[in-house]
Amino acid sequence: MLRDREGSAHNSHTLELVHKFLEAKEKAHTPDELVTSFELLTMLRSQFSEKLKGETGSKGQKLQMTDIGLEDFSFVLLSQLINLFDALGKEINWSSALRCLELAIENLRLSGFDTKECQAIESEMEAWRRGFRPQDREHPLGSMQHIVIAFGFNALYIVYGLA
Repeated sequence: MLRDREGSAHNSHTLELVHKFLEAKEKAHTPDELVTSFELLTMLRSQFSEKLKGETGSKGQKLQMTDIGLEDFSFVLLSQLINLFDALGKEINWSSALRCLELAIENLRLSGFDTKECQAIESEMEAWRRGFRPQDREHPLGSMQHIVIAFGFNALYIVYGLA
């Protein structure tokens, strides 16, 4: 009985997350709103990934197809974010740009792309993003910010087929 309640609570949390994602998706026009949509999409994919481990049959296939749809939409969000960040030039919000890169790498991991390497990169990006200031040349990213961001987004262009 307890397991049914836990499953029900988990399902209601997933349903709430789906609603939040759909609402965010509808009003995503600014970089921050797009990043929020990307975060919610990634959270959903992460939940579906966990659910897929225990599901087989038609329910498992439906979850897999839903995840594939979310993966496809992640390409759309990532493309929109890259275009917005590119248009901002020097006015770019580095925290949002680095968060976007973290999310893109997490989505690569959720898609099965070199899981251990993606996890290592995610950890490094999180550490770098905390306290990052573009003007700080002593920060690991400070002197290499353009190289790291350009490399990161170009790598995503290649992996996601956006080039």
